[in-house]
Amino acid sequence: MAVDPAARVFVLAGLAAAAGGSWEVVSGAPIVESTRGIKSAHEIEIMRFANEVTLQAYEAAFTTLSRV
Repeated sequence: MAVDPAARVFVLAGLAAAAGGSWEVVSGAPIVESTRGIKSAHEIEIMRFANEVTLQAYEAAFTTLSRV
């Protein structure tokens, strides 16, 4: 199983344990790095939406905290 090289260690350990030796857990860097920079228009739209939602959440949290 190829895993994103940015995955946390506990993810790799958990996958390896779950595989019980039936799978080899390896770095997915060649796959991930070759596709990470290629985005369709729809994927870019989703990323922009996610960024906007994140900013709105930060603004709401800041507003709430500034009242305390």
